[in-house]
Amino acid sequence: MINFFKNHLAKRAQRKADKSAKGEASAKHEFKSLLAQLDHDDLSEYMRYLRSPWHIWWNNFFAGMARGLGFIVGATILVSLMVYLFVNVFVNLPVVGETFQWFNENIKIEEIKNLGNSLYQLSQMQQEQIELLKKIAH
Repeated sequence: MINFFKNHLAKRAQRKADKSAKGEASAKHEFKSLLAQLDHDDLSEYMRYLRSPWHIWWNNFFAGMARGLGFIVGATILVSLMVYLFVNVFVNLPVVGETFQWFNENIKIEEIKNLGNSLYQLSQMQQEQIELLKKIAH
């Protein structure tokens, strides 16, 4: 019985060694074909790109700008969708609807307070400007 397991393990090890030898040969072949393809695809153009720091810098700059713009647009859409759901859909749910309605009312109250404060500050600034213009005119 022990000899059976030894033979079985030896055969398994031999099959793995054969597969790895084939794998190494195929990996070498794939690597050589990749090098040939890179040579064919004008490797010198890529090397010229790598040697020019300005090209790399501008490409990375524009890629970062595109990622930032995409993030902002995506976040805006996601937040507006969440606000829409909170205001219009979740208010009508039986259990949590009252809570969302309370949040919605408090947010509206805070918006009105902020608007009132902004209008007050704007009127104060206008009064100061009018007084300054009167002093200049006299």
